[in-house]
Amino acid sequence: MKRRKNAFSRNVARNTRKKDSIAKNVRKSNMKASSDRHIVFSTLHTSLAQDDRFEGYCLIIDKQEYSLDRHGYSLFRKNIKSIDFVTLLSSKTPDLEIVRLINNDNFLVVNIHLAIELKELIAGASAMFELNTCIHKGIRRKALHA
Repeated sequence: MKRRKNAFSRNVARNTRKKDSIAKNVRKSNMKASSDRHIVFSTLHTSLAQDDRFEGYCLIIDKQEYSLDRHGYSLFRKNIKSIDFVTLLSSKTPDLEIVRLINNDNFLVVNIHLAIELKELIAGASAMFELNTCIHKGIRRKALHA
């Protein structure tokens, strides 16, 4: 039993190091993409960048980039939040979901792992947007009282 635990802990540590190095590589490649693009939030295989040139967002999934305007991002966020994991995990249906990107002619075929990662991306990006709003309100308030 002790041997199994040690092998398991070694595998967990190895996978964690591998995920960390992949995440660093994804972040580095995304940061080099454009000086007008700022990473809002990223996960292991996905990231969301705010593109100042087009006043929109760039969704990056496994080095594939999709441009979204504000309306397209809001509808994409709504579609990702509406994914039903109970239906995806049921044995009668395939574990794939089709998500349409609004201002593109592209569709995303999302498996359960990518759906979880996209939900994490949306939640993290929403938290970053909220934090950014709070910071800007604080700066404006200090500027008015100075």
